[in-house]
Amino acid sequence: MKTVVFTLIAASLFSTAVMANSGPHHRIGLGVNNTSVTAGESDDSLDMGLKLEYGFELNPILAANVSYVTASKEENGFEIKAPQFKADIEAGYTFPAGNFAFKPYAAVGVAHSNFEQSYEDSSHSESEVSLLLGLGLRTYIADNFYADARYDMTEPAEGVELNSLSLTFGYRF
Repeated sequence: MKTVVFTLIAASLFSTAVMANSGPHHRIGLGVNNTSVTAGESDDSLDMGLKLEYGFELNPILAANVSYVTASKEENGFEIKAPQFKADIEAGYTFPAGNFAFKPYAAVGVAHSNFEQSYEDSSHSESEVSLLLGLGLRTYIADNFYADARYDMTEPAEGVELNSLSLTFGYRF
């Protein structure tokens, strides 16, 4: 019985009705990124950074994304830099609404983080690949433009968490 239910759900997800108006699409966007760093009991919000992203939408449910985000902060001789390269797969469903469409989604992937700290003459850096988990909401406007709000969580080093909130605007073709 479980096999039958699983087969029916899988078939409905990839049926032609769900795939209507869903040829593969590419997206490219530019946005802003706000990253917070939690290390032990310290929690620091970094200055606003930039985000550049590319996405490939296989259908209204599945998409693959790659992005590069910058994040840094300098204060009283102490500097933190935490740029990240991210690659993920997202799953959600696109809900059409006239000239708009909304897609809430969850993402899982990897993030390559270059985490650097420096104070005056001393510095410490780590470069790690870690698990990426994300949640987002993408709004399509007139089928070619989009706005994407997203929250990502990574742990590039033991005891260090990078949480980022980004807002991206872009073009879908």
